[in-house]
Amino acid sequence: MKDDCIVVALGVTVDGHKQVLGLWHGATENSTVAKALLEDLMKRGLDPNRPMLFVIDGSKALRKAIREVFGASAPVQRCRVHKQRNIVEHLPKNKQQQAIWRLRTAWEKSNPQEAEAELREIVGWLEGISPSAARSLEEAAAIRGVSLSSGAKALICKGEEKFVMFVIPANRKLASKQVRRLHGWRKFRFAKRDEVLSLTGLTPGSIPPFGSVFGLPTYCDETLGENAKINFNAGDHTISINMHIRDYLAAERPEVGAYAEAR
Repeated sequence: MKDDCIVVALGVTVDGHKQVLGLWHGATENSTVAKALLEDLMKRGLDPNRPMLFVIDGSKALRKAIREVFGASAPVQRCRVHKQRNIVEHLPKNKQQQAIWRLRTAWEKSNPQEAEAELREIVGWLEGISPSAARSLEEAAAIRGVSLSSGAKALICKGEEKFVMFVIPANRKLASKQVRRLHGWRKFRFAKRDEVLSLTGLTPGSIPPFGSVFGLPTYCDETLGENAKINFNAGDHTISINMHIRDYLAAERPEVGAYAEAR
């Protein structure tokens, strides 16, 4: 068994009990095994339309699998424990405790802007000690990345007897009660995976935010307009497009309103 790899999926209940959800065998923890794990969980009931945050270690295989199954806009956060450990390992012993203290201080801030500013300062401090540690933190802080608020997430839903598309920021969730009230819908739900496939020929997470392409009315959350540009998948989980919000609104002409809320 020394040359085998077993990937385990554990679920944790609200009262803290762990439950084994499945075991997957492979030679290594590669993206093929990780993707099979995620796809199997979806087949057995994991709803891809529910808000999700993926907290992972530095595994490129797992990150690739998440992108392929849930889309390029799926929010992924590096595990702080793993990242702190990686950063500290690059530092001399007399700087390790100071680095831990500074990282925890930044991560504990409730204001995102203040936290990012503090992390930038730490990156500058680390540059003079260990450039490798600085690069590692820079990756974790996503200082050079794309804001989740600019990710345009396309959700296909069914209100009463018709299907529609809602486009909301990737860092927010659909405000179902608000949508019901605005449209006077008593029956409202997310489209099932097979319904999405039938309507679009695509899988959830890969759908571009153009309902008109599929003959669907499009409703866009107003907060998406706070971004100069938006990012969205173009029919494939691995292909992402960056587009000016004004160009998107002019091309699609969606009905803009308050359709999303904080997670």
